[in-house]
Amino acid sequence: MADLVVNYSLASASALTNPDGTLPAILTNCTEAAGPGATALGSLDKALHFDTGASIQTTLSPGAITPNRFCIRVAFSANGPVTTRQNLVECTALPFAMFLEPGSTDDCFNLVVAVANSRVDWAIAHTTNRVALTFNTWYVVSLVYDLDTLALMVDDTVHAVTAFPNGGLNAGSGDKLWIGSWVDGLRWPFKGDIAALQIYSDIPADLETALDAKRSTPEWFLTHKHNAIRPTLNLGNKISDFYFDTAISSYVQPFEGGLISYTETHGVAFEMHGSIHALYQGDSNLRRSLGAPASDEINGRRAGSRKSVFAQGCIYWSPQTGAVPVLGRLYLDYEMLGEGGSAIGLPTAAQTAIPGGVMQQFQGGRMYYRSGSSNAFEVHGSILGKYDATGGVSRWGFPVSHESDVRRDSQVIGKVSHFESCTIYWSGATGAHIIYGDIRRKYLEVGGPQGALGFPTSSEEDIPGVSGPARYNTFQQGSILWFNGQLHVCYPFRFFIGRVDTKEEDRDFLDVDGQNDLYCRIAISVNGHRVYDKKLPEGDKHFSSANIKDVNFNVPYAVLPGDPNLNVQFQVEIWECDSGNLFGGDDDLLGRFTKDLNIRNAWGLRDNANGIFRASNFGPWMNFMDWSIKPQLGANTPFDFFSTINQGTPTVDFREYAAAFGDVDPDWEFDFGLIDDGLKALFYELVVKGVAAGGNCFGMATEAIYAYKDMSRLSRPLNRFGNWAEVENDFNVRQTYQVGADAIWWFVGQFLSGKTHNPVSVFRDTWDAHNRGLNPVICLSQNYDFTGAPHCIMPIAWRNTGSEMQIDVFDPNSASSVQRIVIDPARNTFRYENGRVYEGGEWSGGRLHYMPFSVLNHRQRTPVWDAIMLLLSGVVLILGDSAETLSLTDENGNNLNAFKDTSRKVENLAGKFVPFPGFSGNNPIKGELLLGMRPKRSRFIPLDNVLLDSVQLNNVSNLGINADLRRNLGPTLSANVNPNLNVNLGGARFRDRAILDAIQRNQQPTDLDSWVHTLRGVSGGRLQYYLKRPLQALQVGGAIRANDRLTMSANRLQAVDNEFKVVAQNANAYTLSAVSKLGAGRDFVKVTVENVPAEANQELKINLQPGLNTMDVVSNGAPFNATVTYEGRVNDKPLRSQYTVPMAQGMRLTAPNLEDAGTLKVSGIERILGEVHATQLIQGQ
Repeated sequence: MADLVVNYSLASASALTNPDGTLPAILTNCTEAAGPGATALGSLDKALHFDTGASIQTTLSPGAITPNRFCIRVAFSANGPVTTRQNLVECTALPFAMFLEPGSTDDCFNLVVAVANSRVDWAIAHTTNRVALTFNTWYVVSLVYDLDTLALMVDDTVHAVTAFPNGGLNAGSGDKLWIGSWVDGLRWPFKGDIAALQIYSDIPADLETALDAKRSTPEWFLTHKHNAIRPTLNLGNKISDFYFDTAISSYVQPFEGGLISYTETHGVAFEMHGSIHALYQGDSNLRRSLGAPASDEINGRRAGSRKSVFAQGCIYWSPQTGAVPVLGRLYLDYEMLGEGGSAIGLPTAAQTAIPGGVMQQFQGGRMYYRSGSSNAFEVHGSILGKYDATGGVSRWGFPVSHESDVRRDSQVIGKVSHFESCTIYWSGATGAHIIYGDIRRKYLEVGGPQGALGFPTSSEEDIPGVSGPARYNTFQQGSILWFNGQLHVCYPFRFFIGRVDTKEEDRDFLDVDGQNDLYCRIAISVNGHRVYDKKLPEGDKHFSSANIKDVNFNVPYAVLPGDPNLNVQFQVEIWECDSGNLFGGDDDLLGRFTKDLNIRNAWGLRDNANGIFRASNFGPWMNFMDWSIKPQLGANTPFDFFSTINQGTPTVDFREYAAAFGDVDPDWEFDFGLIDDGLKALFYELVVKGVAAGGNCFGMATEAIYAYKDMSRLSRPLNRFGNWAEVENDFNVRQTYQVGADAIWWFVGQFLSGKTHNPVSVFRDTWDAHNRGLNPVICLSQNYDFTGAPHCIMPIAWRNTGSEMQIDVFDPNSASSVQRIVIDPARNTFRYENGRVYEGGEWSGGRLHYMPFSVLNHRQRTPVWDAIMLLLSGVVLILGDSAETLSLTDENGNNLNAFKDTSRKVENLAGKFVPFPGFSGNNPIKGELLLGMRPKRSRFIPLDNVLLDSVQLNNVSNLGINADLRRNLGPTLSANVNPNLNVNLGGARFRDRAILDAIQRNQQPTDLDSWVHTLRGVSGGRLQYYLKRPLQALQVGGAIRANDRLTMSANRLQAVDNEFKVVAQNANAYTLSAVSKLGAGRDFVKVTVENVPAEANQELKINLQPGLNTMDVVSNGAPFNATVTYEGRVNDKPLRSQYTVPMAQGMRLTAPNLEDAGTLKVSGIERILGEVHATQLIQGQ
């Protein structure tokens, strides 16, 4: 209840008191004058005239006015001119002042109200650029102070506000109140007439309602931020009033040393200064590309670096690099790498366009993004050096992975980066080398660096001395050679001598058996140097007499075929012993076999791919000799799959969730008990926890690709992994990737573009992805809505016969046996059998779709990750499994469920919600997950350039923040129209209604800010309904029974007059939790209101203002005591306050100052955004 402490009617120049005779004043040099008559302060027929030397002084007890809620009102007329400050009122009992200042022209003036805040000292609100005040005109000016907000009203209209992060005022310096001058009675004299002065302890309800409406205006947030940073950051003087920047759809307050920007969808203002500000403001194209600021300048992850985050990117700064922007998908993936703390360091130059995409240079490497692809990837170090030296992107295409570890079990043995047309491996022992084409394919088939060959020791080169095309790569343990399409994998080998078949030569008449007494000599020379020389048999002169001898000798010398200049000469001499001298004398040489093995003949394998030979005609007494090349390491490792069969895991535990998602830290969120916004924990409970319960096929297929790419601890061959318990954790982590941000939003994008409706496209796209090193996972379902035994498989081979397209796959349900998808290109249908039958086409039957490895080759982020939500303008709805969707429409009844669209037109899917059913298992998502991307709109040209000839705005000084028209116009106001003015678009009048209709038709059918979601209970339990927009979320919880029906309606969520309604067929009590992220950092505010009653079939209404500055809740239930909890992180410090709030019908919660637990302001209301009554200040617990 507002109490009048001072109630002066200035009618007499001789005496002045309150009507009851209290508070007498001392009048000096005032003269009587005519009053204004009827005013908001009553009928005032008389006034006092003030001029130089005139003043009024009274004594005002410092405790007479509530210091955090008061109001001063003055009826006055200025005579003019105003050439310097003129005081209306100033007080020492409580530090406030009201005064005039010169206007923009000689015939007008400005009004200023001021208070001395405990944090920033004096702060003002003023009428400059807001309302034209003229001389000899009566006005009622009001200074209203409410907790943290100073408002200036003229004739009961709020024209300016200033907000404070800490609302306390300085203590008064005395006990005086002065009218018409400063506190010395002389300085800054007012020249004009004053008819009345009223000072309230507390605030009249109508004025409080008007002030509350300004808590959601740009000026409130801009001044709040300015006052928050003033003690630590001096931005200098304002260089102009704030304005609407159409390039970034934000309100901007410029200063000499920086700016403060406010975007309605962000719910908080941000500062920018220094080099980052200079770059941002100096490049209009960059501003458009980056969009609105989404953080203050904050520390980067590299010591000494700073950054400012924006809706579409970030600017990073360090003393070494200066300020450099990173945009779009490059920014998202750079952040996921760890930005400046990653191996590539900080950006050193802005991105540049290259054929097919963009590239950006960093301190220690580069990032590349291929237009239209799912992700951007980095390249650095020796791998980047090799990439550049051999042709870079023009030869090898774009990278399709970040540099990653090559592991053997848990040991890191090297590094690898995959590119569209090659792979580059590095190890400390070998350096960096490139493989590509058929050699790369064969190398991966035989196990890659984890296999028998080890790391490459050369890049691909021509084989010298060979006619026709021939290429090679050497490796630590061999080589792979390519001869015009024919491939040979050359492992370390040894020679083997088998059967020797000779002709009878023995002429020793004493030898009764008449057969040859054989012995042999084996020699190996390497590049002309004898390295092995041995006689067989070693202990006897000869073998037992026989013309045919199975020597079966493994030569104990290993040849490593890894040097293109290596020449190995293999020589075998067959002798017949006549008891003479060895290798001469009377002994006879039956034959000498010599063979040179080198890279030109694939060390013998070009003659026989299996390395098995029979030499003949190498001596007059020789029939033949069998010999072979024996690889000393494992044979080729074929493509294979896990031998353990796909199983389910009832619960993915939280640490597996954290292993899969880079933005989830269980120690931070749970172990230390710090306050979190709760979204990631909720996502775990409703989406992640049961994602593997019906099977791990997605995880198995993804983990197999990781193994083929040498990025897994599970190295090949994979069929040795038959113990489920040994690998279950690996599969669980990869299984969870399917509900990550990149995976889910990839699926949404594929669906909205029609790619999930096109089997032929899936064949072509997956084959292309495989050939570019982006080995995909293929997903199938039996039903059109992606239900019906959804399943995932791993494709390994593609063929197109013309009449049929075939994809060979490994199926986690079938171990290493190869299965096949068959596609009919003429009908654009597919069929797959694995004990179940999957078949369908473009618009009927089952579904066939895919996900490339670029989406999966990194830890995921939760799909509610702020950065990706901002980038995509995303909307997420999550419904717990106790209820199901009956319908989802816009406010006009048009279907918004993309799965229910019956038009069979891809273009009609835009602006709809896409349900995400999960890719594998039996109902992997426990509940429903629906996602939408707001269509990108064309910007409207500002009103003053286009519509002013046709649109007549009722009182331009009242343009601004409210109502239906602004929702239809979008961000149209420009600096010329002064959008910083207080707006009441409900007062806009149109000369021609057709203009407004045309504007409305120009909008997309939906921007996903209004919907009607009808639900039905499927089981008794807890209703959990959650919606997330880029930086704001709302959760509704309550009891629900089977077959209960209820409706969740969202109306104009982007507008200030937004409304969320809950209507249920049965009475219920709800818990409402609203979350506002305060930018792209970790700061947030969460408001939870418990025990909110709602009667059957009656509306429970909620309005959320930006930043949760105010929250309206209107219920038709019985009076109750609500438990209200404000919690969050402010300036990265966890904060929490709880309140018990008596509520009847409706209440408006005005956020407390969380930094010191604060006071919660609770005002009674009867309707959303309605007039307040019965305001209470409740202390936090």
